[in-house]
Amino acid sequence: MLDLNTSWLKLSYFTLTHKEDFRKWYIIVLLALAVFMSVFVVTNTILYVLGGPANNRLVLTMTQDQVDYTAIRQRNAPVELVIPQTYAVPVGETKADLIAPVSNPNVDWFAIVTYAPASDTDAAQQTIINPQSDGFLTVFGASGTSDSLAIQSVEWQHVDNHEPPPDIHFVVSNVQYNTLSAAGTTVHQITADITNDSYTSYFSVPFIVVLYNGDQIVGAQHTMVAPFDFGTTRSITVKLSAVAGTVTGTRIIPTLNLLDQTNISAVP
Repeated sequence: MLDLNTSWLKLSYFTLTHKEDFRKWYIIVLLALAVFMSVFVVTNTILYVLGGPANNRLVLTMTQDQVDYTAIRQRNAPVELVIPQTYAVPVGETKADLIAPVSNPNVDWFAIVTYAPASDTDAAQQTIINPQSDGFLTVFGASGTSDSLAIQSVEWQHVDNHEPPPDIHFVVSNVQYNTLSAAGTTVHQITADITNDSYTSYFSVPFIVVLYNGDQIVGAQHTMVAPFDFGTTRSITVKLSAVAGTVTGTRIIPTLNLLDQTNISAVP
């Protein structure tokens, strides 16, 4: 039968007599572990520095190979602008005002449009169509009476989600169309009241006044209201000397460039 008391005494005696040896081996093991960890860290750091860029390129290449971004880009790409028709309003015998409606259906994209008469591509002009807005491309006094407008290029600018453009809301009322005679010439006059129902004041707000015969454009002219404070109503008077037919309706819309933050005079 094992004498536990005797065995315990022997073990305790052995431990006490070899205490210094145990301490030395403990220190040796700790030093060996520290050396191993140091070598491991240094080696892996060197390998990362030498092979890191290549590994990153490999991971990037694998990611690009495994993910097809084409469908994502196509889904998020803006819908291209289309000119459905150009209306030519004769001005004299050899010139015409060219007017083309265009719509930007994109929610998150501004369209910076460069366009020109098809017969004179050097006479390029530029305008901005705000997101989800209608606009008109115009060239007044173009050569020829049957020319058309062509879009040369469209630069798309994405809406900044951190600084979205201000909402614009202009209410047009009391529109009146009359013809006047002056020195044997018929003048087409449009008057209207416009209220700035937006929450922004502007140093100036451009508008375009478009005249229709049914659904056909028969004339157009630009006008400016400056300044235009929020909550105020301003009256406009626009006169045209050239109209291509009977006028049965009008449309007045702002052509405000919402990218131009310097045009904002006050925000309540």
